[in-house]
This record gives sequence, C-alpha cells and structure tokens, in this order.
Amino acid sequence: GDGLGGLRPEGFTAHMRSRGFADSFRRLADMARESPVAIFCAERDPAGCHRRHIAEALEEAGFLVRHIEAPHRLFPVPGDTTGQSTLFPL
Repeated sequence: GDGLGGLRPEGFTAHMRSRGFADSFRRLADMARESPVAIFCAERDPAGCHRRHIAEALEEAGFLVRHIEAPHRLFPVPGDTTGQSTLFPL
C-alpha cells in the first residue's frame, strides 16, 4: 500500500516512524505469516531501494527475506545457511 511506497520528501527511514508505515507494515507482516509475499519496485538493486529498509524491518521481526535478482536468481542473503541459490528449480 501507500504506506510502504518509496520516494518520500522526509526520507524513507523517517517515514518508517510514521503511523502510515506502521499500519502498512503490520498488514504486510500479517500476510507474510499466512503465505509467501513479494514486494517490488522499479529499482532492481535492493541496496539502492527503499525495499532494503522494509527487508531489514521484516528480518528484525523474524521473517526470512529473499531478494529476487532476476528470473530464477536470488541475491545472497547475509547469514543464510540454506545454500539456496535459485528460487525455482530449472
């Protein structure tokens, strides 16, 4: 929803302290508890995108986060011990 959208005049980390972010993040977390979810934006690299902040918040809440790099490829996840390098078998 709008509460998780990227470009913010005050900066995204400041936005993360808002009620709008908290409400939207709670809805996202509730959905993620029920089944896998995906969020995306036009920025390919999560390091240069607001998704990295959302991913960090999800990880802090105990969720496993995967960054999709391209079809069938995931960005490495620091601390991941599963060895999973593909999203789907080819």
